[in-house]
Amino acid sequence: GHAIANYTNYYSSEFEVKAMFDINPQIIGTVINGIEVRNVTKLEEYLSQNGTDIGIIATSSQSAQGIADVLVEGGIRGIWNFTITDLDLPEEVALQDMRISDSLHALAYYISSR
Repeated sequence: GHAIANYTNYYSSEFEVKAMFDINPQIIGTVINGIEVRNVTKLEEYLSQNGTDIGIIATSSQSAQGIADVLVEGGIRGIWNFTITDLDLPEEVALQDMRISDSLHALAYYISSR
């Protein structure tokens, strides 16, 4: 999650990370690019008070669907999914799965075929 937040804020003027959430008490309260990491238990409240279009999921596979459900209930229109979990979402919610392992496999194939 940190890498994605840093990348999005540093390299893209088109997107703004406004909030980050985590369950790890060692990460909650830390600040990344000027944004304090909040407890994930505050996600629902945040979404109800702040219009948010895109949610990024970079969590364990076990909690991915639960986070997706909270995001959908909170009005998210699109999810950028960095987990290996296939999410069950309403048709109107756009989904982009980012399977980092697929890129690694493609790179390994490219190297081996040279």
